[in-house]
Amino acid sequence: MQCTTAPLKAFVVFSVGEAGLWRPDCSARWPAGKDQSLVLTFRYSREIPARAFREAAENFLLKNGVTLTPALQAFNDRYRDVKDGDAYRLDYQPAQGLTLSLNGEVLARLDSDTGWLYFAIWLGEQPFNTTLKARLLGRE
Repeated sequence: MQCTTAPLKAFVVFSVGEAGLWRPDCSARWPAGKDQSLVLTFRYSREIPARAFREAAENFLLKNGVTLTPALQAFNDRYRDVKDGDAYRLDYQPAQGLTLSLNGEVLARLDSDTGWLYFAIWLGEQPFNTTLKARLLGRE
């Protein structure tokens, strides 16, 4: 079930697109257990280089206490440049793990335990953007 959408901003000021969150129960408390499905989508309205995704992911994983394992680094290396209209999708399914897709093309996968940690970038204690986190979780 789609819970919310929120403007996606870079450096808190520049609009770069829209993010969406899907959960089985939108009213469930966060953090939810890793036995629940979770999908985050990002639709972009401007060009963003792949290195910006990689650098931000590594930075916010570390800020949230996640160790950058070789699997996480390989996952981050799969990001590509995006342009207006492109969409990334992070799809977490407990039995399958986390899948990263760009415009429907699967780019990378992580196991369930590591994949669940990846959401700390947007929904952790030190998120990429606190307003985005609040809006995605329906708190604002």
